[in-house]
Amino acid sequence: MIGYLVGRVVQSFEDELILVTSSGVGYQVFFSKRVACGDEIEVFIKHIKRENSEDLYGFFSFGEKRVFDLLLGVKGIGPKSAFNLVNQVGVNKLANAVLFQEKKVLTSVPGVGPKAGAQILLDLGPKIEKIKSLLFDQGDKMIGFKSQIIEGEQEKLFSENNGAFVKVNLLDEAVTACEELGFQRTEVVEITQEILKNNKITSSGDLVKLVLKEFS
Repeated sequence: MIGYLVGRVVQSFEDELILVTSSGVGYQVFFSKRVACGDEIEVFIKHIKRENSEDLYGFFSFGEKRVFDLLLGVKGIGPKSAFNLVNQVGVNKLANAVLFQEKKVLTSVPGVGPKAGAQILLDLGPKIEKIKSLLFDQGDKMIGFKSQIIEGEQEKLFSENNGAFVKVNLLDEAVTACEELGFQRTEVVEITQEILKNNKITSSGDLVKLVLKEFS
């Protein structure tokens, strides 16, 4: 099974590319990131074998690949839909969508209908901690352009994912605290998200106080 490739892009079109390795072998890879012919890149690969075909799906980060694997474990979700979810929604928004049961975020992706969206929320709900941990994997294990990695890009991505991880935790803790105080999850989620979006908050306690203030 192929899990990782390093090579030069010789063709790139829409969501596919042809990657030629140093051995001269060319691989056709599903890949949504923008690259140009001649770019030297490194990608994590999910190698999917079927009875009559073999497909390679490429990712710049190991975290993205892991989330792709989790989505493939959802009943009714195939490789194309999982690939679109990872690339169009992203790990950060996906974690939020699962945590707060936001089906519309998932069904905004082509090929993911209401039934599939509901199944994703059902199956991945118990795995939210694993998904949140993958926010760090993206920054920690990002690869990409072999010959010209931009200084600071990896640190920037890690910082963004670190921030997203903290926000997801704050939201989760604050909403849970409000539930324990007798509020319904559905009535506090949107308010909590809006407060966190518009304020610099570093503790769930402060967030809960602001939420309760909205109901006073």
